[in-house]
Amino acid sequence: MSGIAVAITDDQPLIRAGLQMIVDSQSDLRFAGEAADGAEAITLARARQPDIMLLDIRMPGLDGIRAIGAILSVSPATRVLMLTTFDVDGYERDVLATIAHGLSNLEIAERLHISESTVKTHVSSILVKLGLRDRVQAVIAAYELGLVQAGRPD
Repeated sequence: MSGIAVAITDDQPLIRAGLQMIVDSQSDLRFAGEAADGAEAITLARARQPDIMLLDIRMPGLDGIRAIGAILSVSPATRVLMLTTFDVDGYERDVLATIAHGLSNLEIAERLHISESTVKTHVSSILVKLGLRDRVQAVIAAYELGLVQAGRPD
């Protein structure tokens, strides 16, 4: 089959069905499967190797934030787009959301059209203010505090 393979992970069946309808309506996309939680998403990513995985952040059991690392380890070429219904403004959201996609400081700077030193400053500031040791902890903390709920790779 041709087209971009899109997998969907959300704990709400109606959301999954709606997203599948959107994917199915596009000639350049193809549905690659669905999962109801992070553990199922990891299994799906391993089995199907989707080009894109739409991944809900808040789910019972293994949530999207905690599943993303395992998904990328079993399917490194998969791009993960985080889904949520929450909205937050500011560079911190953009930096944290982009960090969740594992990009370097330079790549983040290029995507956000800011300098690499500005990215380093934002990341360092976030880590110090929250008493965290690394980017993974920053993303988890941002999610738990409700500061960041979604990310886009571009």
